[in-house]
Amino acid sequence: MRRFILAALMIAVVGCTSDEPLPTTTTEGSGTSVPSGGGGDTSSTTIPDNESTTTLAGRAVDSYRLAHSEETLNGLVVHLVIPRAGYTDIDLENFIRDFRAATPGLWGVQLFDDDDAQLAYLVSDSLRTEEQRTLVTRHHLLTLTQGETLIWRGPFASLGQVILGS
Repeated sequence: MRRFILAALMIAVVGCTSDEPLPTTTTEGSGTSVPSGGGGDTSSTTIPDNESTTTLAGRAVDSYRLAHSEETLNGLVVHLVIPRAGYTDIDLENFIRDFRAATPGLWGVQLFDDDDAQLAYLVSDSLRTEEQRTLVTRHHLLTLTQGETLIWRGPFASLGQVILGS
């Protein structure tokens, strides 16, 4: 019964038409049929016992702080600090795409979700303390280089890199 209620709640959340991002919800397969679609739809979807469904969480990046900026021969390089939140890679990529579009001459971005991590990043890698290395590893989210190559860092490092294009 509890699994049925969780599945029904998940469908209610998925069916929501709000522009707000959805929370992450993972529901173990229950082997039961649950209604799918909306309104008068009477079809159903069966979630097998050995499967689970996931709805991605997300949160748009709604603010940032320009922590460091320098003009290089190639263009502008900035360090941005965003509020800590449950961002997905898509949230961060969308933020960088928007920031890049709004910032002519942008060559690079270092994105962090912690002020102390951004300050630690400014310290030469060979001179960083273990605490500073840990901060950078946990809170350095991505690098944009050459104005178009996004390199995932920290908790997103396993995603590799993406060419954003124009």
